[in-house]
Amino acid sequence: MIFTIRHAQETLELEIDKSQLNEAEDFFKKMDEDMAKGQRMGPEFVESPTLYQRSQIAAQHIVSALDTENYPLMQMMVGYILSRHENCTGLVLGDNGDPNDHQIVMG
Repeated sequence: MIFTIRHAQETLELEIDKSQLNEAEDFFKKMDEDMAKGQRMGPEFVESPTLYQRSQIAAQHIVSALDTENYPLMQMMVGYILSRHENCTGLVLGDNGDPNDHQIVMG
């Protein structure tokens, strides 16, 4: 499947093999466990992030991965989002560094 990331003035299209998501499920479960302890989202701390907020947190990691050209991290975070939102087709990443501004695109 094609997963589209829009960030600033750029659009990035990734080819994702959804069959490989099962291989990373242990890693994704660990992410969920860590996020269940609470996460900072912008200026506030969220005690128990919703599934959508967890995906916004993963999207913030994608912003960092894009900035540092860390493509393996980017693919893992895309994998996390896809594993939690089956109908997700992409992301629109906010420009101000606040995870609350990231949008999960459902198709």
